[in-house]
Amino acid sequence: MSHNHTSMSISDENPSETWSLRRLQGLDPHEHDFQEFKSSEWLCQNNEIQSDFLQLLSKQVSAFANGAGGILIIGMHDNGQLDEGVNSTLKGGTREWLEDVISTSVSPSLKQFNVFEVERPSIENEPPRATYVIDLPRSGEAPHQSRDHRYYLRVAGKSRPMSHLHLEDVIRRTSLP
Repeated sequence: MSHNHTSMSISDENPSETWSLRRLQGLDPHEHDFQEFKSSEWLCQNNEIQSDFLQLLSKQVSAFANGAGGILIIGMHDNGQLDEGVNSTLKGGTREWLEDVISTSVSPSLKQFNVFEVERPSIENEPPRATYVIDLPRSGEAPHQSRDHRYYLRVAGKSRPMSHLHLEDVIRRTSLP
């Protein structure tokens, strides 16, 4: 399911074919302004969602949407290696739950993004696991404020609070063509 109601931002391919384990393993193994890796533990440990996850997610969503966009991958170490993956049955379905919380993780709410679930090989007596690719395009409704009441931007491969000057630039970008 796509929350990008006008067009897909990665490609016009079938979304289920857009991301695969092979494509994930072939990514540049470095984080940069358009790519951020987060381990499965960033989201959940022992099948419990981390207490600060929604706050941390909000910061990343704000940074990508206020900047040039990019992808946030959950289930990958900082060195670009896949980890064991996230339980794909959290909250009744991890992908659907992520789609629900991403849009409202920033203010104003985010209208265009995609969540891709890349299934991982199953392990007997374990819940199904997946890696999640969150495609966050540049937003026309920026600036987006995170839950900590700050505005973020991707700078040198990190999500950093925006300066007043950056904030003014983003506001001008959305109001002046």
